[in-house]
Amino acid sequence: MTEAAENLKKRAATSVRMGKENEAVDLLVQKKKLTKALENIKERIELLDKLSAKISEVMTWSFIIM
Repeated sequence: MTEAAENLKKRAATSVRMGKENEAVDLLVQKKKLTKALENIKERIELLDKLSAKISEVMTWSFIIM
């Protein structure tokens, strides 16, 4: 997905050189949305990693107590 964001940025630059400013703006808006989605995915992964660690910790403690 980061490659897709870079491609959008390159296409926007090309559009500007060709005088298609509106198209460039649209492409940069798409890039911004994609970048935000990537950030959200990264945050969710980090949260799930923490949750997984907590679950593993609880399971370990429950086996020790038994």
